[in-house]
Amino acid sequence: SMFKKPFKVHSQNVLKGSDKKKLRDSLCKHYPHLGPEDLALLVPLKGEDVAMIKIPQTRTLIYTVDKEPMLFDPEGNNLLVPSIYACWRVPHVLPTITIQPAVLEYILRGADLMLPGVRDLGDRPFSAGELYCVSLKGSLVPVAVGTMAMSHRDARTSGGKGKILDVTHYFSDQLWAMGSKQALPTEIKLQKAPDVSQAPHSDAQVPTEAMSALDVAHTEGTGASSSSSSSSTSSLSNAPPTASSDVLPSPASLDDALLNAFLCALKTKLPDRELPMLVSTFFSSMMVPCRQPDVSLDIKKSTYKKMSVFLNVMATRGLVAVSEPSPGVLHIAKVHRDHPEYRSFKPGITAEAVEASAEAAQEGDQQGQGLDLAIRELYAVPPALAPLFSEEGELATKSRSGRRDAVLFTHDMAITALWQYVKINKLDQPAVANAEAFPALPGSSAPSPAPAPAPSKKPAKASASVFLDSVLSSGVYKGKLSTGSEVSKKDLPGAFIDRLTPYYEINRGGGATEVRKGHVPPVVISSEQRQGRKFVTKVSGLEGIGIDLDMLSKELQHRFAASTTIQELPAKGAGSAIIVQGNFVKEMADLLITKHKVPRKYIEMEDKAKGKGKTK
Repeated sequence: SMFKKPFKVHSQNVLKGSDKKKLRDSLCKHYPHLGPEDLALLVPLKGEDVAMIKIPQTRTLIYTVDKEPMLFDPEGNNLLVPSIYACWRVPHVLPTITIQPAVLEYILRGADLMLPGVRDLGDRPFSAGELYCVSLKGSLVPVAVGTMAMSHRDARTSGGKGKILDVTHYFSDQLWAMGSKQALPTEIKLQKAPDVSQAPHSDAQVPTEAMSALDVAHTEGTGASSSSSSSSTSSLSNAPPTASSDVLPSPASLDDALLNAFLCALKTKLPDRELPMLVSTFFSSMMVPCRQPDVSLDIKKSTYKKMSVFLNVMATRGLVAVSEPSPGVLHIAKVHRDHPEYRSFKPGITAEAVEASAEAAQEGDQQGQGLDLAIRELYAVPPALAPLFSEEGELATKSRSGRRDAVLFTHDMAITALWQYVKINKLDQPAVANAEAFPALPGSSAPSPAPAPAPSKKPAKASASVFLDSVLSSGVYKGKLSTGSEVSKKDLPGAFIDRLTPYYEINRGGGATEVRKGHVPPVVISSEQRQGRKFVTKVSGLEGIGIDLDMLSKELQHRFAASTTIQELPAKGAGSAIIVQGNFVKEMADLLITKHKVPRKYIEMEDKAKGKGKTK
């Protein structure tokens, strides 16, 4: 490729109107099939600046439109070659070769195009030295421009081997970087069928870089099939033969399955907070579960051959952005969720959903929808606050448990009792008007009577505060706030709940209810990096909500295809934890929430492997 390496600009001159017309006439001479609208897009006479750039120590000229490289003359002999930007503006400016997706990786490295990597050569005859553009299978978006290295006759008799195109310029090279660095358009539609019968022929030699061997398997017998074909030269493509449906899926169908699983995983399993994500982790823990039922994602049997090639193709289509922090280690850095293909995709039934349904039907009562986990937070009342829950409140007998005849209340019941007590004793009225609401504590002197309020026809309005009586002062604030102190209604409920004794009730599958003292222990899911690049995921706190560790350990081993162990935690009374080989923090949280019905608020996630803190 001419523009694989960086180059310097010798001079830059803005063209006058007469020079623009000469350039347009020259373009029309080389590409007579272009109409006036096409020429106006490539060389506008008004409204946009057209400049000519010279590269030092070469005869190469570059023509830009508003600083976007649109045309270039490789040898300074007035042979105008459209750039990638020009091919995006006018897709039919050059005839097109369609390539296998796996070949794109090598073209983007500056390699020329070999015949085994071609998907379709088109139906028109071509000659050596003729200008062509290159697009991916299933897309009309050009990714490279070059000159044909052999004629259609030579291609037919070559046995499907040899170099077919000298790549002059490609997407992401230095000429592309000279412009706006626009990403590949998602779609380009031809407005009319191009007539390229008068496309330019050239015998000029275009400088090329030494080419790396393409890592694309060549199908045996391609040449024979092409020779027995009719006049169409499209049979020269190295498309893998379609296997019968009862033997193996074709590479094309595997390509579609990979794309479907990729989009499904992006849309349903990969939130932005998990980025950047290692590609191997994304494939095994997200794409594989999102595959279609009865489909195996064997990347080696697709036309991509490698996951890195597939991901680079997805990046060129604009679906994701890829980073490579170290050689050979790829990460998905960003998902372009406004991409039309992403937005229009609708996930269907996945293999993960089918397997989960089968497991639920097989496990029956042990694991399934009948074992929903119900957790209720309850509170017992200390003696100091017993007056708030008297028979006047009608709450004392509504929630009893058999544990030491304790009277337990839900959060809502306790708050209701508090506000009823405040209302009955008029504690939200000014203290002066309600002195009788503040009886003296035993052993203390009686408070002086408050002056009688002035007669008023309107009832006293409740304020945004509560004036403490002796019960609230001693029971809620332990005497730190004296009787008559003013407390905001926003602050009182929290202080009140903190003084109650916490309990919680567990019920699984509608069976026996178990009441335990204390707050609901959180389920903590964390990942840690061990030796080298090995990770483990640890989940603890399951015993506190009644989940059987042995049963869940076996389920995780099957679900993640990983080794699992149960390990006792070092802290006294901390219980045990399940250790899973691999990083499955997000997946394990989803499993506990969706299948085992653990409320999300009781789950804490800590991914130490990614340096992230706790999240709920």
